[in-house]
Amino acid sequence: MKAIIVWLMGAVAGCAAHTANLPLGEGKTAYDVTLGGPVIAVFGANIPTPQLNLGIRHGLRPDLDLSGHVYLTAMLYRVVAGDIEATSYIGKHLAFGYGSALFASSRPAVGRRAMALPEATLSSAWEVGARSNVYFGEQLVLTTGGPLASSFLGSSLGLFDKANLLAEARWTASNRKSDDVAVTYASVKKYGALGLILGVEVPR
Repeated sequence: MKAIIVWLMGAVAGCAAHTANLPLGEGKTAYDVTLGGPVIAVFGANIPTPQLNLGIRHGLRPDLDLSGHVYLTAMLYRVVAGDIEATSYIGKHLAFGYGSALFASSRPAVGRRAMALPEATLSSAWEVGARSNVYFGEQLVLTTGGPLASSFLGSSLGLFDKANLLAEARWTASNRKSDDVAVTYASVKKYGALGLILGVEVPR
């Protein structure tokens, strides 16, 4: 039971691409939609879970963004989930995010519960051209079953006039054994869950 709860919270905290890597700009807003998640074994094939997420990011100051996501696929399992995070930019390449992953469930296996889980993210990004960047980082979420660490590596590519293509590889719950849950995840020596997330961000 404890493993189920911890892994559900891990999925809540890590199924959207990390978009707050470089400053958006004061007063500017961007919307994103992403699809993907941890890779699982289904009938002998490894496929990313189809987790659909909607997000918004707004520039409060030149060095501060506020962002949030709603995880739509989780609702199919009677789980309402999302996150909210403020990101401070330090110099040209570093970003520090702090906020909360939000989790509410009515699943019998989990019990009726609602939680706000503190989270922090440290990332580094480099611009590639005028509208593209590559980034990597580490996220830590404090759950009732102990901390969950996740690593990510991704890119935001300005391939279109008014939208950026998002692609991110993520190792969710890298500090947790993943062989004690019912789902078979792609993992590293049976730790965590490897995943792939694709999406689009549209600045306005």
